[in-house]
Amino acid sequence: MFLNIGVTGHRDLLTQEMPALEARVRSFFEAMAQRYPALELQLLTPLAEGSDQLAARVALDMDIPVVAVLPMARQEYEQDFTGQQQLLEFRRLLDAAQQVIVLPGPARTAAASAAGQLAALSRDWQYAQAGVFISNHCQILLALWDGKAVDAVGGTAQVVHYHLTAVMEGFAQLQSSAHLLADNENDLAYHIVCSRDRPDGAPQDPLQPLQPYWITSQQGRIAADEMPAEYALML
Repeated sequence: MFLNIGVTGHRDLLTQEMPALEARVRSFFEAMAQRYPALELQLLTPLAEGSDQLAARVALDMDIPVVAVLPMARQEYEQDFTGQQQLLEFRRLLDAAQQVIVLPGPARTAAASAAGQLAALSRDWQYAQAGVFISNHCQILLALWDGKAVDAVGGTAQVVHYHLTAVMEGFAQLQSSAHLLADNENDLAYHIVCSRDRPDGAPQDPLQPLQPYWITSQQGRIAADEMPAEYALML
């Protein structure tokens, strides 16, 4: 049996924080393996540059199988990588994945169709669908996140919000594709605070870079060493 861990996170991580973030992710995987020795860890990731690739590198280095969840066809997805190094890393990690799932175009609301918004929303919908799919198929969502509640469609904040509440604003009719891995309703997230490589990239005050927390819909953010007992029993 698998303990499925999904990942969401920012693409524009600070280079100077990345070694410490990798260490935090490794410690998290080690803690989960120790807590649940009867379960094999498995990572679900879209392999986007930044957080997704960082988590995948750590997982593969620890012999944790990786399931790549692509929001669109590979050739189209590759257009969204900002540099050759990031693209080559994507291809390397994809080749190392145990399984590759390419999501189809998502269902859209009739209202969006009538308003002629499909072309403009198409790519955002695809990323949103990937976030929904990963959330729906993991027991724990690993979030490398600055903690800011930004409304970017399919972005890290929205994926975390969806995992905790089962609501993604503006996408009530968005449906993930068939349940290929598991049918899961957990709302447990593990948040590793990170900065972003942009002028306003500091984490949400009072969060500090590299701080780890558990987040649940009922209890909010709690200390990383205090995993809620009810969730420990559910996994």
